[in-house]
Amino acid sequence: MVDVVTNALIVSFADGAAPAAGGGGSISMFTIMIIALIVMMGFSIYSQKKRGKKIEQMRAAIDIGDEIITIGGFAGVIVDKTDEEFIIESESTRLRVKKWAIQSVVNKENAEVPTTRGTG
Repeated sequence: MVDVVTNALIVSFADGAAPAAGGGGSISMFTIMIIALIVMMGFSIYSQKKRGKKIEQMRAAIDIGDEIITIGGFAGVIVDKTDEEFIIESESTRLRVKKWAIQSVVNKENAEVPTTRGTG
């Protein structure tokens, strides 16, 4: 009986098959890669949500008289606001912009300039 098992192992090695104990190595490497991918995606999503909350807080804190810069590069002072829009004035010209188009506040002491990368 022992000879049959030994002969089966010798034949399987001769055919290029890996032993049964070593076959799990490729599956565990694949599992580690999948787990690493999931962890990286989780950190990416977390940081994106954190940045989005910061930008929303900055936009919610904008008030009349604040100097702002829009995503398109227009700069001006807020002269009026509604729930979804601001009216900015720059060199005697008034421009109506959406709230999501505000990139940064220039003149507030505590205001951080978040990077929106063109998205709102």
